[in-house]
Amino acid sequence: MNTTYWVTAGNAVENSCGTKQGLSVKTQFTTGQPALSVNDVTVTEGNTGTVTATFTVSLSEASGSVASVNYGTVDNSATAGSDYLATGGTLTFPAGTTVQTFTVQILGDTLDEGNETYTVTLSSPVNATIADGAGTGTITDDDNPALSISDVAVTEGDSGSVSAVFTVTLSTAGVQTATVDYSTANGTAVAGTDYTAAGGTLTFAPGVTQQPLTVTVSGDTVVEGNETFFVNLSNPGNAVISDGQGLGTIVDDDGSGTLCSSPVATLTATADTFISGQSSQQNTNFGANTTIDVLTEGSSQVRRGLIQFNLGSIPANSIVTCAALLLNQESGTDTGHTIYVHRLITGWSESTATWNTPWTAAGGDYDPTSVGSFVPDTLGLRAVNISTLAQFWVDNPASNFGLMLRAEDPTAPPYFNFNFASKEHGASPPPRLVVEYIPGLTIADASVSEGNSGTTGVVFTVTLSAVSAQTVTVDYATADSTATTANNDYQAAFGTLTFTPGITVQTVSVLVNGDVQHEPDETFLVNLSNPTNAGISDGQGVGTILNDELGGMAVPGGPHRIFLPLIIKFSGPSSSRTGPSSPYPADAIQPEAATAHRLYLPLILRGAAGQPGGP
Repeated sequence: MNTTYWVTAGNAVENSCGTKQGLSVKTQFTTGQPALSVNDVTVTEGNTGTVTATFTVSLSEASGSVASVNYGTVDNSATAGSDYLATGGTLTFPAGTTVQTFTVQILGDTLDEGNETYTVTLSSPVNATIADGAGTGTITDDDNPALSISDVAVTEGDSGSVSAVFTVTLSTAGVQTATVDYSTANGTAVAGTDYTAAGGTLTFAPGVTQQPLTVTVSGDTVVEGNETFFVNLSNPGNAVISDGQGLGTIVDDDGSGTLCSSPVATLTATADTFISGQSSQQNTNFGANTTIDVLTEGSSQVRRGLIQFNLGSIPANSIVTCAALLLNQESGTDTGHTIYVHRLITGWSESTATWNTPWTAAGGDYDPTSVGSFVPDTLGLRAVNISTLAQFWVDNPASNFGLMLRAEDPTAPPYFNFNFASKEHGASPPPRLVVEYIPGLTIADASVSEGNSGTTGVVFTVTLSAVSAQTVTVDYATADSTATTANNDYQAAFGTLTFTPGITVQTVSVLVNGDVQHEPDETFLVNLSNPTNAGISDGQGVGTILNDELGGMAVPGGPHRIFLPLIIKFSGPSSSRTGPSSPYPADAIQPEAATAHRLYLPLILRGAAGQPGGP
C-alpha cells in the first residue's frame, strides 16, 4: 500500500511586529510499494502441436490498491513464430491479490537444435515496482540423433596384433556435442587371450556423424575356429541408441586342409557354372560343363565362376564358427594371380545364366568387396575361409544367391585360365561348403507401462537357436539408455542364465519403478555376454518404459461411492401388474399407475493402479 504522511515541527515566537517566526519543518513520508517478479519456466517441446509454458508473476505483498503490469516476449536463441508464439498483455492484481499467470505457446518440431531460450519481460507497473522483470523460458529439445555401431571381421594372423575398427555413427549431424560410452564383452573370444579389452567414451562434436572405435586382436597359431566378441554402447548424451551392440569376428587362419577342424555340416553345391565375357560366348550357358572356369580379369576372354549352396539345414540364429569353401583345382596354376570370392546379389539359374543374363550389369551382379581369396598355385584340394559370408547367409537366407570366383593379376598379361571341378565332373569332388556352428543366443525386446507407484516387472525372453547336448550359460546385465538407474526409472539387474540340455528358453526380469511424472517413453538395455557352449546372435534387448500419465484420470484416495438417480415411471393400470401372477418379485417396487419411482444406483470410483484406493 502507498500511504503518505505529513509531519510539521518547530518553535515559533512572536517578534516586535507581532509576527511569529522561528523554525518550521514539514516532512513527507511514503511507505514502499509492493514489488513484482516473474519466474523462469522450462518445458519439453514435443514433435508436433504446441506445449504451454506457464509463467507466474508475484507481488511481494498484498496491496490495498489495484496494481498492474505489462508483459511481453523477447527472442534469445529461440525465435518467435518457429519455436514459440510471441505474446504480450497486461496483468491486473485486484486489491489483496498477489499472484497472476500468463502463458506462452511452444511449437513442437523434429529438428535437432539443442535447447533454446526466450525471455518474458515486465514493464510499466502501476501501484507497484519491479524487482525481477525478466523470466527465462527454456525449450528443451527432445529430437536427439540416434547412435549405431557396425560389425567388423578381421583375420587374426599368426603373431603380433591387428586392429578391428568399428564405426559408430550418428544418424544426423547434431548441433550439440554428443557422447556415448563403450566397452567390450566376451563372446566365444576371451579378452586377454584373443583380444584386448577396451572401454571409454566417444565424443561427437557438432556436425560430426562418425567416430572410429579400435579393438586390438591378438595373433596366434592355434586352430580354434572363428571367435567373436562384442562392443556395447551405453549412457548416451544428447543422443539415443538405436543399435548399441557391434559384433567383432576374429577369423581363424590357422587351419589346414579344410580349415575347419570339426565340421558339423558338409554341403554340396546345388548349382555351379561359369559365365564368359568373350564376345562370341556372352549369351552361352555353361551349366552342364564339368569344370568351373575362371580366366583373368582384363582379358577379352574373361570368365567368372558361379556356385550356390543351400544352408537351410543350419538352424536360424546359429553362430558360424568356421566355414570353408572346398574346390578341387583341375588345371592352370600360377603364383602371380589371386582368385577372389564375392557374394552374388542377384538370383540366377545354372541352366540359364550367361554373361548377359539375368544381371542388371553384364558379367554378374556381385558385392565388390571380396569375402575370401587364395593363390591358385597348386592342383588338388583348395580351401577358402568364407565364414563371414556363411554367417550372412544363415542370418539372411533370402539373400543367399551364392558366390562368384574372379581371378586378378595386378601385372596384366599373360592371362591364365583356372579350372575347378563342377558337380557334373564325376571323377573329382564337387564344390563343397563345410560349416562349423554352435547354437546362437538371442534376446527379445520388451516393454511395460510404468504405473504410478511401486514396481512392475518387464520380462525379456532369451532363446537358444537349437537344442544343445551341453549345458549352455550366458551372463546378462542392464545398461542405461534414456532411462537411467540414477533417475530411479528402473532397477539394475545382472546375473547368469543356464540352459540345461534340452532347454531353449529362459527369461530375465527387470523391475521398473512407477511414477506420476509426465515424460516421454524411455528405454534401457539388457546385454548378453560371456556365453559357454553357444554364441550370441542378438545380444542386446531394448526395454521400453511406456509413460502412462496421459489419456486417463487418476482418482486419488477412495474408493469413492457416488449415487446416481434412476427414475422409473409406470403409466399403465396397476391392476394389470399385481396379484399372484405378477411378474415382479415380492420385494420389488410395486408399480403404481402413473407413478414415478426414484432409485439410487451406486457408482464406485477407485484410484489408479498402485495409487491409494486403487486396485
